[in-house]
Amino acid sequence: MKLQSNRGDEGGLSPWDPFGRSPRQRLERFLVADIPVSSAGGLLVLGVFLLVKHNAYLWVLAGGTFVNSAVGLWALGRTRAGQLESAVVGLCLSLWVMAIVDVAIAPALLPCFVALITLGAILAVPYMPRPSLRAVLGASTTVVFVVAVLGRAQDFTRLTAQVPGWIISTFIVAGLLVTVALTTVSLLHYRANLVDAYDELKASAVELEASCRRLVAASDGERRRIERDLHDGAQQTLMAIMLRARSGRYRAEELERDLQDAIDELRKLAHGIYPPLLAEQGLDAAMHVAAERALVPMRLSCEQVGRYDPEVETAVYFCCLEALQNVAKHAGRDAKASVHLWGEPRWLCFSITDDGVGFADGSVRDGAGLINMRDRVGSLGGRLEIASSPRQGTEVRGSVPVRPVRRVAGARPTS
Repeated sequence: MKLQSNRGDEGGLSPWDPFGRSPRQRLERFLVADIPVSSAGGLLVLGVFLLVKHNAYLWVLAGGTFVNSAVGLWALGRTRAGQLESAVVGLCLSLWVMAIVDVAIAPALLPCFVALITLGAILAVPYMPRPSLRAVLGASTTVVFVVAVLGRAQDFTRLTAQVPGWIISTFIVAGLLVTVALTTVSLLHYRANLVDAYDELKASAVELEASCRRLVAASDGERRRIERDLHDGAQQTLMAIMLRARSGRYRAEELERDLQDAIDELRKLAHGIYPPLLAEQGLDAAMHVAAERALVPMRLSCEQVGRYDPEVETAVYFCCLEALQNVAKHAGRDAKASVHLWGEPRWLCFSITDDGVGFADGSVRDGAGLINMRDRVGSLGGRLEIASSPRQGTEVRGSVPVRPVRRVAGARPTS
């Protein structure tokens, strides 16, 4: 189910979040601050080359900072495209290479680059999944060890001996101050991301509690409906057959006809609870039959859809039917629908789109059908999203976590 934090991309700023409204914006603003700082460092190194000492290694140091700025621009583009993990990995790689090269040229700069490597590791924490984060932290530790060895090695370039000591000291102090400032910003971003995660978890718990209450109420109502349908329908038919059979006024063909009617009535009732075809042949076959009975013209496509747990198949099946009913009710007389089901290694995904009248986001409140869809998907840990715009149609997209199962053909799900 799609959950929104209290701190969305369009919401107001939080006291814990003075640098951006979302993780993407926080990383973007960090890069906007880091790029000019790195470029300024390169310009200062060029100034030393022009005014103090014409040493070719100063060009290498300046080039490293400019390359780092270029990588920062690339990372900024990746961040704006939503690729936060690749942006952080690119920054870390640039820092590692620059640290090794620059400390080999000027061992006195070791403290600055140890701090910068630490900054890269801290920056990666809120933006990377755990396996990738372990790799980054391990690589950062290795690079720190390498630059520490280089910092203790002999200064073969003699650069620090040729440049006045006060300039070296100024670079080290300024670099440490800038690194501390950027590290503080990264830690604030990490804290803001933790608050976001807490808000989403809290919203998820509230939504799950409400969903559970609705499911309990719905199951009670469904049990009462089934009891009423059995009492008013199949039970009355079977009682009439029994009484008439006792009176001896039944001919064989009449008895067969009435029993067949009772069987058909029970089959219709069972189909509303769990379609037999869904249990026997799976979601693909059941949806093809549903497509033939749909109230609107529709196109169905299924890709890599196998057999799944009964609750997963049931949730996706009835969500698709509910979405198609909404198309028939609200999309307009000439609307057409398209249903797409596809399986992924850990998800079963579905999408129902139409070319109907659509609606403006936020202009329509969730009805009973949409609430049922959210409850079905949310109870399984899935996601449901709805996108629409006036005269552009509507798309209902959902995904449910799955584990493929193998069942013998014709086997019925256990209750």
